[in-house]
Amino acid sequence: MAYIDNSPEVDGKGNTVEKWKIVDKFNDYTDSDGILHTKVEQEAEYLAKLDADALSQKIKAATNIVDGIIQKEIDDYNTANGTAFVDVNSLPKFAFDPSYAHYSFCMSMMTWVPSLWEAARASTATDETTFIAELPTRSV
Repeated sequence: MAYIDNSPEVDGKGNTVEKWKIVDKFNDYTDSDGILHTKVEQEAEYLAKLDADALSQKIKAATNIVDGIIQKEIDDYNTANGTAFVDVNSLPKFAFDPSYAHYSFCMSMMTWVPSLWEAARASTATDETTFIAELPTRSV
């Protein structure tokens, strides 16, 4: 694996210029414990870290999308019904009494949210639009 070194240098006329050169990003070296670290090992570790970082960012993005979808359902319901459910965690408090006016909403949310998360976890979508399209909608 190489990278471009464009460090500024002073040319023969005293001007600061960028001199471009391609150099190896990693080199074999032996650490203070006498262990040899090869260029190949370092590249593999670096690429694995990049992959892990990319996956972490995808998971964060997907979590934000799903959280937003859930919260929008709650906010829309609150607006339409004059209720004040704060978030999905407040719903179970109101789902124990079938005679409660908003029982159906609470129960539908509590059954939909796990299926929503399972679909999100199973998704292989590579873009946000496809990811959202794969998610189940809440049955009313």
